[in-house]
Amino acid sequence: MHRALREGWIAGAGLDVFSPENPHQDPRWHPVLAHPSVVVTSQRACLSEEAEASSRRRVAELVRAALDGRTHGLVGKVDPPDGIR
Repeated sequence: MHRALREGWIAGAGLDVFSPENPHQDPRWHPVLAHPSVVVTSQRACLSEEAEASSRRRVAELVRAALDGRTHGLVGKVDPPDGIR
């Protein structure tokens, strides 16, 4: 990836998943992490107060729909159709 960044094959990268999980412990990642066109976020970035509140509202909506008997299309769905609200 560093070569692709350095030689202009790609303009930049946004990264949040690494192997190993902590890239700072792996010297192979150091040039990539230091590149000015790379943005690195924690996998926990989705754990903001806003994201948590939104998730809680969505779960409450889905529970209410199930309690009201509106379960059609909910089984196995991560994000059911907009009609379930």
